[in-house]
Amino acid sequence: MKLPLKTIVPLLAVAALATACNPFAQGNSRSNGLQDPRFAPFTYTSDRKTKVQTRLDSFNERWPGMQATNGNVVAARTHSGILHSLEQDPEYWLTGVATVPTTTIDTLMEGATGDASVLPGINPRLHKFVPENCHFSTINPDHANAILPPEKGKGNKDFRTLPISAIAVSKDCQLLVLTAIGRP
Repeated sequence: MKLPLKTIVPLLAVAALATACNPFAQGNSRSNGLQDPRFAPFTYTSDRKTKVQTRLDSFNERWPGMQATNGNVVAARTHSGILHSLEQDPEYWLTGVATVPTTTIDTLMEGATGDASVLPGINPRLHKFVPENCHFSTINPDHANAILPPEKGKGNKDFRTLPISAIAVSKDCQLLVLTAIGRP
């Protein structure tokens, strides 16, 4: 049985479109950041949809010592739903990339533990904000948590400080990459 050309052309078009849109196709993972070897695995979860936001307040209100001039974050509550809505002290996570002044980087570098072999495991949608030619140093999170938060009693109640769990800075690109998780 021969199929007419009018039948074959639409079938080929559908097959081509289906192949192009396949999220499991080879070569697609690097462009969407899922397997970028520069970063540790992204391990945070939420049952709510998250989005990339450009927000300076997420950095500067939580960590005034950061003095960010540009920043992109993905943040969420770890759990939600009926059982967790009654939780008095919910857990939140935040991953972000911020442009910071040299003074902030110099202060953070006092807590450097060495060259960053791998950057903190930020949300893969933030990878595009980290140029590949930047050189990063890993910062001891205890050092960052000691110098970046607001003075006791002076923080913004809408943007409570979260403990930084991993942080790296690039002096040449004036960037900071961090992950934070905790109960504000």
